[in-house]
Amino acid sequence: MRPAAVDMQLALHAVAGRKLKAMDRGGTSDPYITFQVLNRKETCQTRVMSKNLNPEWNETFVLTASSRDVLSICVWDKDLIGSDDLIGSFVIPLSSITCDGEATNAPPTSQWYTIRDKSQTLTGEISLSMRFTPLPSQDRMMKADLAIQAVRARGLTAMDRSGTSDPYTTFRIEPSPNTAQVDIFSKVSLLHIYCTKWL
Repeated sequence: MRPAAVDMQLALHAVAGRKLKAMDRGGTSDPYITFQVLNRKETCQTRVMSKNLNPEWNETFVLTASSRDVLSICVWDKDLIGSDDLIGSFVIPLSSITCDGEATNAPPTSQWYTIRDKSQTLTGEISLSMRFTPLPSQDRMMKADLAIQAVRARGLTAMDRSGTSDPYTTFRIEPSPNTAQVDIFSKVSLLHIYCTKWL
């Protein structure tokens, strides 16, 4: 099932890397991964794996995103002096990620992704799993347009002494047990018409 274009939880499971490019003089790297949903401030990163070209992270993160977002994944080499070096990166349109109807602790099946440096040279692979799940009910606000057209009424009982009524309608959405209360209250009034009609 494709995720809706609303904010949801994006569960990321960083599994492992293999055949990463050696960035240090000793023929090794100290790799870690950063994740960022583009155009959002929230980021996360794995721990640094010292001197390892085939690291195993097995770490899970949760970000807020929607199917309209794009996820940027970068693999870096940690340097003690100066700025860290980019080993490789790639991006994933989150419209390709499936959505589970209910949150679960079990990670989805992982997949290997190739990473490339700025010159588009292949610099290794990383194994990730990703899945959308609904936000917790207390943090989720689902928005939708509900159109109601009051058309007509018939056979109404005369409530006034003059043998007529002044009818109107009310509409109310009852909240479910897990959501906050939402009210829609609308009135349409037609005076002194026994058989009413709303258009």
